[in-house]
Amino acid sequence: MSSEVSPRDSYLHSVNSSLAFWLTQKESIGYLGNSSFKWYICRNRVGFCTLDPPPSTKECSMLKDLSKISFHPDILSTIGRTPLVRLTKINRGMKPAVFAKVEYFNPGGSVKDRIGIGIIEEAEKEGRLKPGGTIVESTSGNTGMGLAIAAAVKGYKCIFTMPDKMSIEKILLLRAFGAEVIVTPTAVPHESPESYTEVAKRVVRETPNSILANQYYNPKNPEAHYRTTGPEIWEQTGGQIDHFVCAIGTGGTISGVGRYLKEQNQNIKVVGIDPKGSVLREYFYTKKFSPVFKTYKVEGIGQDYVPGVLQFQFVDEVIEVTDKESFIIARRLTREEGIFVGGSAGTAMAGALKYIESLSENDVVVVLLPDTGERYLSKIYNDDWMKENRFLVPERITVRYVMEGKKGIPELIFIDPVTTVRKALDLIGNTMYLNCRYLTMEPRREALRKATSWVRSFRIRLCSMLR
Repeated sequence: MSSEVSPRDSYLHSVNSSLAFWLTQKESIGYLGNSSFKWYICRNRVGFCTLDPPPSTKECSMLKDLSKISFHPDILSTIGRTPLVRLTKINRGMKPAVFAKVEYFNPGGSVKDRIGIGIIEEAEKEGRLKPGGTIVESTSGNTGMGLAIAAAVKGYKCIFTMPDKMSIEKILLLRAFGAEVIVTPTAVPHESPESYTEVAKRVVRETPNSILANQYYNPKNPEAHYRTTGPEIWEQTGGQIDHFVCAIGTGGTISGVGRYLKEQNQNIKVVGIDPKGSVLREYFYTKKFSPVFKTYKVEGIGQDYVPGVLQFQFVDEVIEVTDKESFIIARRLTREEGIFVGGSAGTAMAGALKYIESLSENDVVVVLLPDTGERYLSKIYNDDWMKENRFLVPERITVRYVMEGKKGIPELIFIDPVTTVRKALDLIGNTMYLNCRYLTMEPRREALRKATSWVRSFRIRLCSMLR
């Protein structure tokens, strides 16, 4: 048990009187005891004494002074202060000095760690989130991780909705923190009841004492980067930064950092990178976008609508990058620079390489790399997945390359001499390949005509497949 300590300069005797404990009102907090000895607990100290010290003594020799130990009070205090790393290989032959802001040094492995704690503490302050409550969010995985870490420290439950295109690694990581993960279809409109954003809203309505983190519209998202990421970049570059390059997802990072940097120097250029298939680049230049729904493989960035926290007034230019460019550059960053990053970092870097072609040796460029590649081992760092999605394509496409990319289909297809051309073409359509070791034809003119026509059709079909 703990109890109040006696007035200043008093001391306490143990039950058997062989041990004595002393405390001063200035230092002490309380004490614990049993029949043979008592421990005392002081600010930054834990210990006991075996002799009666005089009341004027301030400490005994067995005390541990925790104030001399360098430590963090919890994992949340390790967020931020990520390193700036100079790139020298992937940009070889280009003039400007290029630096990467490597955000996977955050405890949750991504830039999104920065926004989780702020969102939660605001909800606590406003009384919307009470002890034992539940945090709900639609996420590509990284914001979910940032929220899950803060929730673990503060004792909240989490429910996350994720599109089904996200990697299995992200789902397993969130579940490792005790979160419930609901997987939703990717190829549905933003306003569809099946979309991950709408499902999250429904979960909040059905769950008592819950909040929607709402990263797409929560002003705490860009504010976190205005308070931390932007000042870090300004300080780390000694105020010499000329260009900031960042992939656009919710828009929180580029808006918060862009706002801070332009307040320091309005001549700094802020460049957004958008994956092909997203509507953000089109909207930036035309203030409208086509309603045609398009999907893309890169995760965590790009949108089919304009998020509420995205502030284009702090952005000077937006560059489009394809999935293939994103994934190839991400793999190059890993293998050439030793910086193990995810697909969205590849998007940012691929866009940066396009942007810096015309810059001079006096320019300083910072590219923000959002997360770690460990979440994409089953995808962009899996050669089979890359080949199946035609992101790893040799310069010369052969039948062997086509065959190696096919899984779970018969090794051989045999064409009978009396098989019709229509049936042969149906076989090609159903299996998307043909592996013929031999083709037996009866020595008849009709059979030869059919075979010739079939081969011609097959060649046309195969050429269209390889385009």
